[in-house]
Amino acid sequence: MSCKFSKLCAAIIATILMTGACGKRAPVYKEKTQQERHESYHRDLTTADLRMFGLKGNVMTLTSGELQLEFMPNGMLSRATLGGDSLTIERNSSGEVVRMVTPQGTDVKALCCEKAKAQKGEAVYY
Repeated sequence: MSCKFSKLCAAIIATILMTGACGKRAPVYKEKTQQERHESYHRDLTTADLRMFGLKGNVMTLTSGELQLEFMPNGMLSRATLGGDSLTIERNSSGEVVRMVTPQGTDVKALCCEKAKAQKGEAVYY
């Protein structure tokens, strides 16, 4: 009986040692701190308005030559000027910018997007 018991104990111990030595520990999930969440929000923020101008992050303003864009903290375009003229920003029912119109009635959205993407300009972040 003691021989069978000792063989059983030896087998159990060997199994435990083998599984412990061969197994890898699973990576431990680490919750982001408030500071890390804040930093990643400001660095990684993307919205339809930001993407339209080739931007990413919590942009406050972008100046690119005669074009100046102002964004709210949530990444939504709030104001645009081109050559000193304030542009009217027209949105669809989903909130996407469909037109940016000069006081004379000219749609300059494509021109503004092109200028912002080509020159990248000076972006100021929140």
